[in-house]
Amino acid sequence: MSRGACEALGRRPTWRERRGPRAVRQRLRLLASVLFLTACRDAITAISGGRTVEGSDRVAWRLPVISPPSGGRLAVDSTRVYVYTSALTMAAYSLRTRAELWSLGTNETNFDRPMGGLVLCGGRIVFGTYRAVYGATPATGERNWRSVPSLGGSLHVGAPVCAEGVVFFGTYVSQRLYAVDAASGRELWGIRLGSAPSANGLVFTPSVSDGVVVTCTRQFTEPRTGTVLAVDARSGQALWQYTWVPLAPIRDASCARPVVVSAGVVLAAVDDGRVFGLDLRTGQLRWTLPPVAGYLTPAEERGLTAGGGGVALVGSLSGVVQAVDTRTGTVLWTAGSRDDVTATNIIDPGAGDAEQMIGINQSGYALAFETRTGRRLWTVERGKEANERILFAPGVLTPDLFIAVGSDGIYGIRRR
Repeated sequence: MSRGACEALGRRPTWRERRGPRAVRQRLRLLASVLFLTACRDAITAISGGRTVEGSDRVAWRLPVISPPSGGRLAVDSTRVYVYTSALTMAAYSLRTRAELWSLGTNETNFDRPMGGLVLCGGRIVFGTYRAVYGATPATGERNWRSVPSLGGSLHVGAPVCAEGVVFFGTYVSQRLYAVDAASGRELWGIRLGSAPSANGLVFTPSVSDGVVVTCTRQFTEPRTGTVLAVDARSGQALWQYTWVPLAPIRDASCARPVVVSAGVVLAAVDDGRVFGLDLRTGQLRWTLPPVAGYLTPAEERGLTAGGGGVALVGSLSGVVQAVDTRTGTVLWTAGSRDDVTATNIIDPGAGDAEQMIGINQSGYALAFETRTGRRLWTVERGKEANERILFAPGVLTPDLFIAVGSDGIYGIRRR
């Protein structure tokens, strides 16, 4: 129910209305306001800073926990949500009551920063800071281990990902990729990436599928360059790599966002506006999606969100949103437009399944599309002021909710 509808239902009739022929209807209307009180309270929870959230009936709850933007990727299980509450602390909250269950700090310096996210893996909640990775017991917050990467590298850019009880993560400046046993914290392997041992850059959050870890590098060169790399998840042995040829010699050609794996194909978005589909096993190029025609910026960042059934959402700064068949590169549907660019310029991944795919645009709005048809299902936004965002990181889908970290709290948004 919208705020306007709540206000209308809750308005008391005037003296003239109480005495006039419409008095009975007005009294019924007042009774209706009582019956709808709970729904109105739910809508009002989405009001913040004097502005009303569009689609406020979608907001099931907001937990006012302020999390660092750099650590915005959260983790969720059946009863708890886990999130960074500062650069040095993460906490668990009850999904049912939203009460804090426990909080766990680190022994790092006050100048530290959190990893780009945290993950449930191997019976642990795994999180980290600028220099170390930690594992804790999800139910109690008891710290089980601390691991410092053997080959160095800063951990505050990418997020850890999990596969079969192993956590994988990349590093910043010194380009490294690591695998750590989630139960014990034992480092299984660490490898150096980059075009040269001393090359500086970043390694994006990896993706893991069918025993293969895939990531992408961004070299700190002019122009920017980058490479998609695949390694064996068990051994860290290199399987293949793919380096783009730029559209022009002075144009950047590196990753704009983390890679996504869907139906045996690696999707990599390049900051010149192209998206590549590479075979997961061989690295062979299967297809190329060209840039959005006439895109508006020198660099075109295209966020990728995997849905179910081999479909992926491909956003753009230009406002055009596309869904592609990841096996063939065929565009299944197109939504949004340059005329509506401020609303539809999806660049951040959200989450997706066979029912719907959710992306986050540059202003922090969440937009949900029906996976099969592209029909816009809902939008949740807040305000249009500069630097104001409601959501700033990939979220998590539950059967009923899209849960994500925002600039003023954690949001539970109804999917249906």
